[in-house]
Amino acid sequence: REFECLTMKRARETCDAADGPAGAYNFLQQVPLLKAQLLENLMQATQIDVGEQALMLGMRKYRSHVVVQQAGCMALRELAADKDWVDVIMGLGIRDVVEAMTAHLGDSLMQKIGSKVIWLFAKGDGGNVEGIVDEGGINLVLTSMTAHVGTCRVQMNGCGILSVLAGDQDVAVAIVAAGGIGRVLTAMTAHAQDIGVQHHGCKALSGLLAVTDDETMTKIEAARVIRVVLSAMKEHEGNTRGTPSMKVQQYGCMVLFNIGISDLTLLKRIKDEEGVGVVEAAIKVMDSSRTRFAKSLGQILLGELGSKALNPKTPETVV
Repeated sequence: REFECLTMKRARETCDAADGPAGAYNFLQQVPLLKAQLLENLMQATQIDVGEQALMLGMRKYRSHVVVQQAGCMALRELAADKDWVDVIMGLGIRDVVEAMTAHLGDSLMQKIGSKVIWLFAKGDGGNVEGIVDEGGINLVLTSMTAHVGTCRVQMNGCGILSVLAGDQDVAVAIVAAGGIGRVLTAMTAHAQDIGVQHHGCKALSGLLAVTDDETMTKIEAARVIRVVLSAMKEHEGNTRGTPSMKVQQYGCMVLFNIGISDLTLLKRIKDEEGVGVVEAAIKVMDSSRTRFAKSLGQILLGELGSKALNPKTPETVV
């Protein structure tokens, strides 16, 4: 009860102080340090307003001050990292994060912090996906990625968000329609050496391509997917179970299967891009129960790459 009174009092004081934004910033920076007590208060539904006062009042009053928004999102990031509380924090903060990122689209640090918070929200309860989409999360993430192509963590967080959202087929369709596949490919191309971008980029593509057909993706775009994914698999060969490099191989095989299994032209493209050797190498290192499905898809794909339709015999020359 004493902490409840303190948080409300300090939230009001810092937001109404003469140094307004600076006071709010200083207070929000301290929120992660008070994490245990704050979360204990949030357990009581009747006390959620207390947490809202402590976390959000400064952000809402000083939306135009980027350092206040950064501090608020940092506080949310620390709190949302606790899987037991991410859904509670999501209910309090998703709109504020979206508005903060929108108001400061040009600030790369704001985008990096904000996108990480949204990613943590997305990985929480399944209902969070709907909340993120309802608040305009798809367009925000794609816009942020477009504005900060050179910022690796914005790209990784964006691919991570899209990979989670794509688990919902209807949402995946909306992401594809908004240009999500191209945005992921641009991120992977710009940060080819970063294992995080490649891992989550391949994962996002595996979900997005599962709802994509010839009407929504041209052959040129499909060829780009093949080239980028094979490049990622070559660059980050997986040889240790559970590592991000293994994930690149796992999701890479799923992407190549989805894109080439029913199209002879694209299947030939995979072969011409040295895909046989890449897929064979990936299959060899996928030996856990978690990679069994991807391994089976890779094996089917290899069978198709070696099929008679793709490798017609050259007629013998009659002497």
